Amino acid sequence: MNLNERRPTDDGTKAPNQPAVEYERADDETTTRAVVTALSIALDVPETELSPIYDAVDPDALDALFRPDGALTTAVDGRVVFEYGTHRVRVDSDGRVCVY
Repeated sequence: MNLNERRPTDDGTKAPNQPAVEYERADDETTTRAVVTALSIALDVPETELSPIYDAVDPDALDALFRPDGALTTAVDGRVVFEYGTHRVRVDSDGRVCVY
């Protein structure tokens, strides 16, 4: 199953507590780039038309916490959840980004 796609229900709306988009970060992709790509897919707009992500989360801190090589700068696996406009974004330490 491809995680990098929209997840609509049969009637075209997202199911409660189910992400509209699940995106798997590529090995050479920064966490911030993965979040921007997932938001672009979820909102169905080009990345260049998104509001700056730094209004919702510190991109440098996000990239430092979840490095693309899979190494964490902390000793704890985990996730970061933040609001972006009317959407909730979850970033997991395994590279998965979910937009609700």
